[in-house]
Amino acid sequence: MGSIANVNAARTTITMNGDYAITANFVKRQYYLTVSSTTGGTVTSPGQGTFTYDAGKVVNLVATPAIGYRFVNWTGSVGSIANVNAASTTITMNGYYSVSASFVAIYELSVSSTEGVSAIEPGEGVFTYEEGTVVDLVAEAEEGYRFVEWAGDVDTIADVHNATTTIAMYDDYAITANFEEIPPSEAYPTVTTLAASNITTNSATLGMSYTVGDFSPAEVRFAYKKSADWVWSYTAWVSKTIDGTHAEVLTGLDFNTTYDFKSWIKYDGTVVGATTLQFATNTPPPSGSRNCFIATAAYGTPTANQIDLLREFRDVVLLKNAVGCQFIALYYQLSPPVADFIAGNEFLRTLVRQLLVEPIVWVVEATGDTRQN
Repeated sequence: MGSIANVNAARTTITMNGDYAITANFVKRQYYLTVSSTTGGTVTSPGQGTFTYDAGKVVNLVATPAIGYRFVNWTGSVGSIANVNAASTTITMNGYYSVSASFVAIYELSVSSTEGVSAIEPGEGVFTYEEGTVVDLVAEAEEGYRFVEWAGDVDTIADVHNATTTIAMYDDYAITANFEEIPPSEAYPTVTTLAASNITTNSATLGMSYTVGDFSPAEVRFAYKKSADWVWSYTAWVSKTIDGTHAEVLTGLDFNTTYDFKSWIKYDGTVVGATTLQFATNTPPPSGSRNCFIATAAYGTPTANQIDLLREFRDVVLLKNAVGCQFIALYYQLSPPVADFIAGNEFLRTLVRQLLVEPIVWVVEATGDTRQN
């Protein structure tokens, strides 16, 4: 090879001083893979450190959490990782990559209570949470008892003297909700859940009656959820200084659905809940059973061709999904007084027809073929 200028260069020269036979030798390109992990585990395959692989090599990645931790995801150069959320996956070596396995601590919260509790959230027992999770704590007293304080590992509880508070999970904690019997000589607030009223397809009015006793002011609110769900939602606390009733309107509900609800009263850090009741939202009106009130008022007749087109759009499109049904229910609730207002005014009828109804009709007509396809 003495006449080749540089035998290690892919592009070089050879000087012909005789007969020669030469071969160009190739090797597969190689890439580096750097592997690491956060606290709480390790990468057991291929290990942690820097490894060299041929281009295109599919490398197994296996992340193993330590006790008290769980795997979260792979981070870094993850473009060629098959599944970044799986502890056991693969990476295809198409370049130089650096990846890291992320782990998060899992802590246990043990919740108990003394005599006098009627309900407690998240419940009594042992529950697991990721590090940093803020957990809602709610303790309700039985009749004749009142909440005193949270005891045990309470350093991260927001307010140990409040029956409704939170705890931040940075370790394993054991806490207890302490209650005491109410002396019979004191007059304490009471609350009673009343039947829901004004029920539509997507709304209902919840009601309660209450007394504040010797603890004015007291605060009241509602808890509600779908009967099939586990998690409750809450209205805001409202301050009350005298005995009376309280009502709140829930909107944005699903149609034809059963809901549970109950009323709560809070005083001096104690939360007392009343009996849970139920209501069921209405079913949307069947196709063709209701008029387009505003359009009818704008055209002065319910038989206009444009109104037939709007009815068809309602029946074929809106009534086929939950959001559309809720919109229709709200429209039927709000539109009659609007229609009555414009029906007797020719100027308003013309304005609504030209600026509102006819543009909607044009859009419905223009998208008709798309809907049918």
